[in-house]
Amino acid sequence: APRRLELARAAGGRWSRARADGAWEELPAMDGCDDVEIPAGHATASLPLRRLALKAGESKDLDRVLVRVPQLDVERVRRRLTRLDEAMYAWEGLGKDGTAAWRVELRADGTGAVLEQSAEGLHRRVVRDTTIE
Repeated sequence: APRRLELARAAGGRWSRARADGAWEELPAMDGCDDVEIPAGHATASLPLRRLALKAGESKDLDRVLVRVPQLDVERVRRRLTRLDEAMYAWEGLGKDGTAAWRVELRADGTGAVLEQSAEGLHRRVVRDTTIE
């Protein structure tokens, strides 16, 4: 049977998910998270790039709702986004002590859409090689 996950975020930052019976269950552990993250999902990496509009050299720590696929489990994670230059960003997964456990570099277009992802020990992934105007 197909699996489905439906999440909602209220204006105040409260997250909830739809249960199988159609009722909504609050997720207080996710309070304050601004975005959803799907592993290896370039579209969800673009969300904070566009929302924050960081200048080169600026960074911001973010709390996100991570959706594990295919299980569709959710958990709170902490990330750090740093704008390296006009088109490059560092995206880091932070451990409980606040140090980076991993790092991915993202290349984005002028709108903040991720075009390419690369990480040490991993191949480079071209997400989109042309800009749609």
